[in-house]
Amino acid sequence: MTPTPFKSPTMGAATMAAILMLAPLAGRAAIVNNGSFENPLGTWSNTVANYMAVANGSTAITGWTVANAGGRGLAWAKAPTQEGYAASDGQYFVDLSGFGTESGPTAALQQMLQGLVTGQSYSIAIDYWGDRVSLGLEGSTLATAAAASSGWTRLTAGFVATGEQMLLSVGYQGTSGVAFVDNLDVVGDTGSGGTVPTPGSAVLAATALGALLAQRRRAKAQSQGAKAKPVRQSSAF
Repeated sequence: MTPTPFKSPTMGAATMAAILMLAPLAGRAAIVNNGSFENPLGTWSNTVANYMAVANGSTAITGWTVANAGGRGLAWAKAPTQEGYAASDGQYFVDLSGFGTESGPTAALQQMLQGLVTGQSYSIAIDYWGDRVSLGLEGSTLATAAAASSGWTRLTAGFVATGEQMLLSVGYQGTSGVAFVDNLDVVGDTGSGGTVPTPGSAVLAATALGALLAQRRRAKAQSQGAKAKPVRQSSAF
């Protein structure tokens, strides 16, 4: 008897969709690195009142560079601060005005956005508290908050990518001595030549693909086991 060839399970539509979702993610870097100004590398230390002085040119805040700051620079806060301030996301946030207002009116945080698609539309948003926050791209102002805020407030804006990388600047306008920023995010808009998958959809796709691979491994093991069984031949008389 000739053994029946083993047939692998048919790949379902959901699994195929998972693979197609994962394909664009291969090698794709996050657009923004550490948009909540957290402390993954343990570089934060307390200068005073649960704020760390980050001087001009400092890269202590993972993913970010302090630019155009005077005095001791910006104030990187760990919540709760001595005054009781809390972050809007995570545990850390930044006061762009520094200690008092010594950082100066041109102080900013800068980062090179990565993995953009030229010609695609993106939305950018950031939480601010106190003086008006401003967002700039490639040296030009993108958006400025209309008014100061007495609590965490969301500023949103949009832009079209002109290249795979673009320099982002986060600055402020005002002299109150409070210019908190936190929770910055950049996402690709739908209907503009494609979408940037969200972390949730990426996890879902990866889970589906993992299930497929596990299923195929089990099927392969069953196939090899079937081939290893001896075939009993009928005796000829």
